[in-house]
Amino acid sequence: MCDGRASRRDIAPVVTHSRRCSSPDSEVPPDELPLPARSGFPYNQSVPDAKFREDLLSESRADERVEKPKMWRVLLHNDDFTTQEFVVWVLETVFQKPAADARAIMLHVHHAGVGVAGLYTRDVAETKQQATQRLAEQHEFPLLVTLEPEPEGSSS
Repeated sequence: MCDGRASRRDIAPVVTHSRRCSSPDSEVPPDELPLPARSGFPYNQSVPDAKFREDLLSESRADERVEKPKMWRVLLHNDDFTTQEFVVWVLETVFQKPAADARAIMLHVHHAGVGVAGLYTRDVAETKQQATQRLAEQHEFPLLVTLEPEPEGSSS
C-alpha cells in the first residue's frame, strides 16, 4: 500500500533510493537517506611504516626530561584591622589547613608580621592569592596577600 512515504526497506543502502510507490508525493526527505558506504577509508588497516614512526617518536621523547615546576610562597601580612578569626577561617577554607595549623600560622603572622600560608606552583599560588583577596574585600578587611618565589636549593 502506498501512503506517500518510503519505508526503511524501500531505501537502498547507497545514496540513491528506490520507490515502490509510483505516487509523485512519495519523495524521501534528505535527512532520511542513508549515508554512502565508506569502503575507501582504511579505518581498521595498519598505517604504513608504523614501526618506523613509533621508533622515531620514542627516540625523540627519551631525551626529554620534565623539570619540577618552580614553587611560590603565598605570604600573609599582618595588619591592625583584619581579625584573627578571619585569618584562621581563610587558612582553613582557601588553603585547606587543619584548625591547629591555621591557628599556628595566624599567630606567627601576628607576631612576626608576615607568614607563609602555603607553597604552590605559580598558577595555584595566584589563584589562592586572588581568592583570599576577594574574600578579604567582601568582608571589608585590608588583608595583604603576596607571592614570592621559593629560593633555589630550599627544601620543603
